[in-house]
Amino acid sequence: MDTFWYIVFVMFVLIPLLVIWIGCVIDVIARPHMGFFVKALWAIGMLAFPFFGCMIYMITRPKVEVTETGMYDDIYGTGPYEFPTTASMAGRDIRF
Repeated sequence: MDTFWYIVFVMFVLIPLLVIWIGCVIDVIARPHMGFFVKALWAIGMLAFPFFGCMIYMITRPKVEVTETGMYDDIYGTGPYEFPTTASMAGRDIRF
């Protein structure tokens, strides 16, 4: 019976914590507006205290607004997009 509880503990506690920790480390490394020194401090803090370091980082991490142009801005930027229909394609020779 000990093996069952060990597997339950690993599947429902250790693996989710590991995924959260890896996500936090990747998020720290990928932030373009953080300096190298700040990134290094966060990474060392998360390595030294994985659970508390990630919790503190997730609470205090700066929220980033997306201001870059997206791939759909050309389509949706001028208003609602209308899909071409057979009525709008009248007179065109379309072959499938």
